[in-house]
Amino acid sequence: MTTVVIKDIYPADIHYTDTLARFFPGDSGMADSTTNMRNTLDNELNESDAAASWDRDVVQDIFYRQGKLHIACQSEHVQTLTGRITKFFEAMIVQCSEADLATVCGIRDYNP
Repeated sequence: MTTVVIKDIYPADIHYTDTLARFFPGDSGMADSTTNMRNTLDNELNESDAAASWDRDVVQDIFYRQGKLHIACQSEHVQTLTGRITKFFEAMIVQCSEADLATVCGIRDYNP
């Protein structure tokens, strides 16, 4: 068992705006609702991907420790997991403004 550690993502609620609702279609449908990065990643990483023969049991747990987001998996799945996480965050960077990205990552008092 090992964990993939992601810095600068904090446990915070993500309140939907039009931009965020479009970016997280699996979580949206409720314009007045909230989610958080843990739930969003859980949905994203456990979504089946037949082309990559993704196994829903790759992600064992998602948790916060010492101000960092940890995603636990079996060591043989690290490369698959990091590839999927990278693709997710790259898409987020392209589609979100800096302010929305700060909101999603739980960065408070964002000041460009």
